[in-house]
Amino acid sequence: KNALEALQLSLSHAQKINNTQDQAVIQSNLATVYLLLAKYDDAMHFENLNLEYAIKSKSLTDQAVSYGKLAWIQAYKKDYQPAENTIIRKAIPLFNKSKDYLGKIEAWIILAEIYRSQNKHTQAQWFLIQARDLAKKHELSNNLALIEYMLGSSKMIQNNYRVAKNELEIAWDLAQNTPNMYLQIATAEQ
Repeated sequence: KNALEALQLSLSHAQKINNTQDQAVIQSNLATVYLLLAKYDDAMHFENLNLEYAIKSKSLTDQAVSYGKLAWIQAYKKDYQPAENTIIRKAIPLFNKSKDYLGKIEAWIILAEIYRSQNKHTQAQWFLIQARDLAKKHELSNNLALIEYMLGSSKMIQNNYRVAKNELEIAWDLAQNTPNMYLQIATAEQ
């Protein structure tokens, strides 16, 4: 609640001085807070405002990131098909066009999480494997521990314990080199 109040005050100040770049960042942060508060329509409204700014500024990466966030909001609303389409038809093509491989990897992770939330683990695994292969190809190791964890966790749910164990051991080794303690705990728990 305090964050919401602070962001609304910040947005008001940014609007007074007509700082559109700050407005866009604040609006995206407002969307995140509203998402955390389960106020999905408000979250969608503010992320759409951020997307408008990204389109006006012609930043393909910012547009793609905003579409990814819109997909998250749609998924939280349980609008899974539109969420999947937003990632596949809007975010990923923009990441491809801008050659932003890290963004594309993160979009695939979001898409996999959307599928996992629907218990569509085979589809989730396919996109996670694509993300892992792209990360290795371009030596972008930032998300490898998370990808391996998600793969292992999905295999656990499918009772494929031998493969799950291998992937979770890889995730564990990779997670030891990250500051993400939550990922380390989740991996250890699995």
